[in-house]
Amino acid sequence: MSTINNQLYQLYKSKWTELTECCSQLNPTNKKQSAAHPLFIKVGDEYEAAKYKVMIVGQETDGWIGNFSSNKERKCLDFILNDYYSYLYGNKELMCKEHYKKYSPSARLKKKNQRPFWNKANFKYFQDELKEKLGGSDISFIWNNVSKLGKTSRGKATDNLEEIEDSILKGLHKDEIAILKPDIIIFTSGSNRDHLIKKRFGGSFSAPTLFSQKEIAKITFDEPHSNTLAFRTFHPNARSHIKTRKSRNKAIVDEIVQYISLVHGNIKE
Repeated sequence: MSTINNQLYQLYKSKWTELTECCSQLNPTNKKQSAAHPLFIKVGDEYEAAKYKVMIVGQETDGWIGNFSSNKERKCLDFILNDYYSYLYGNKELMCKEHYKKYSPSARLKKKNQRPFWNKANFKYFQDELKEKLGGSDISFIWNNVSKLGKTSRGKATDNLEEIEDSILKGLHKDEIAILKPDIIIFTSGSNRDHLIKKRFGGSFSAPTLFSQKEIAKITFDEPHSNTLAFRTFHPNARSHIKTRKSRNKAIVDEIVQYISLVHGNIKE
């Protein structure tokens, strides 16, 4: 197990017993109140070795892996980490074929790539553009969410799940940042999640030139993460802002490339 993954495993393991005990008390038959599995991270060797590490952050987990509140359906920590890994890196061989009865691993990954968060509206756009401009072999991407614990149906986490996350998983996002050490964080969560970003990640918000803070916010973190370059923009599902999405995403890419160039000089050595 890599150094990063071992540290992440120990972090999640330290929360596991209390989290499972608390979530098992929720009604497992109520999809709006029961908890889906937590979004816990496992990275590939390329991330650990990358010159530039990028974290792209969404909103909610949308029923991730199924019902965590059900004693019968709850998966172990290793399953959660391996499923995150296989989903992020598109490794269908590692996906559990028996668990996702509705979709085969191939169908599940195809469905993933059709979702706005993952396709060229968002994750793939930043991935392709930054790889082209910074050097594909030098950069690696991971995924996170502002809410790591969500309901078993899609949509915003309920108040009781937010309370559980802010109690049992308090400080978890900051602990992840300390372990993962991303150089760049792009929050595609919309301004209505800013209060959660401030609470869970920290940082102060300001507006870059040419855009309002609602459209694009630049986030400055305190030490020891003050060198992490971070932005927040709209979620790709924000339909009222689709027409201007490309210009915002391009502006974020341009700022990242300019920053990396200033700090590291020639970005394609």
